[in-house]
Amino acid sequence: MQKIPIKLAEPEMILEKPVLRPNGLVIVGEGTTLTETLINRLENMGIKGGIEQGNAIIYEGKMMTEIDQRQRLVMIQDKGLLARTALLIDYQAGGRVDDFKQTFEEIKEILLKRYGHPATFYEKGDFNDDLAQNLANGEFVRNYEWHFPEGVVRLGIPRRTDRQVRIEIHFARTLPSIKLNRWGLEQVR
Repeated sequence: MQKIPIKLAEPEMILEKPVLRPNGLVIVGEGTTLTETLINRLENMGIKGGIEQGNAIIYEGKMMTEIDQRQRLVMIQDKGLLARTALLIDYQAGGRVDDFKQTFEEIKEILLKRYGHPATFYEKGDFNDDLAQNLANGEFVRNYEWHFPEGVVRLGIPRRTDRQVRIEIHFARTLPSIKLNRWGLEQVR
């Protein structure tokens, strides 16, 4: 299978894999023959060609148009099958914690409107100027989950060994316990 940037896509090409949103919803199905209209629609959504990083394919683009921060759609493969999709929303280094909290709350509101109340959630600690340190020490946790027959959608701020702080939304058949804070995509920097 060959991966190409969307700008190199041409009408009549056939998708070997579906293009998905972070919640697992199919944007364009496997086996779809590309048309000029469809290619333009993908470009307008900000979806650019994927970059492979180990078992992950990463797409730069704005999946949540209401959110201004950098967003990356990640598809994780396991044995050739799609195992997890995630949307990563970066926290700008040197950014204000209040702005980061506001972004998190905006994303939570978007998901609440889309999916209703979460099936479960786990919160520990407060948003403050020591957020990165508290996250690294396990003193800060924010995880919300919505359960569906197809899998789990999780919104949270996972703990990372590189001490980066970012918001992640995952969709997978299963995810580690909601109380654990090491569930993020460490391999994607």
